[in-house]
Amino acid sequence: MHALLLKIKRLIITKRYRFTGKAETEMFADALTEPDVLEAILNANGIKKTIRSSNPATGKKEKLHIIESFTYDGLLIYT
Repeated sequence: MHALLLKIKRLIITKRYRFTGKAETEMFADALTEPDVLEAILNANGIKKTIRSSNPATGKKEKLHIIESFTYDGLLIYT
């Protein structure tokens, strides 16, 4: 398993994460709960892709890691 994905999972387990406003809006639009999203990330086997982006608040360059995985109920979530 990718070392970065393990780090992300450990951050989730220790509750050291936050959702952006955009993520919260998308979760609401898709009727997803925070536990749904966290469960899907914890179930993930890998990072699908990494893209370069700029933080809209700061303008700083950053990498976004795309994870696709299922909840225990079989719901596919893209994070």
